[in-house]
Amino acid sequence: MSSLAGPILIPYLMSLRLPKDQFVATISLCYLSITIPTTVFMLYWGIVDGALFIQSGIGVVPALAGMWFGNWVRDRIDERMFRLFVLIMISASAIGLLAKALLGAGP
Repeated sequence: MSSLAGPILIPYLMSLRLPKDQFVATISLCYLSITIPTTVFMLYWGIVDGALFIQSGIGVVPALAGMWFGNWVRDRIDERMFRLFVLIMISASAIGLLAKALLGAGP
């Protein structure tokens, strides 16, 4: 749910009432289409150096484990429970963003 597009993209896709598998495939494709150009331009403009890029790549390994676990869970819950979980995660994210804004915490 992270990235600048997440707070806009997730509610929009939820409003389309896509089946859970199609929702995950669609949001994954959207994030991929955002991440690839962002990564390329961050490297091109020198915002991220090679060492940090490699460290980030290593950091993907736990994320892949999380994706595997998420797919395992998604296969075992129904559409209603999936939607409820996504809405809970959106709400938690919104509360966190509001708390940061109200408490003046940095990024």
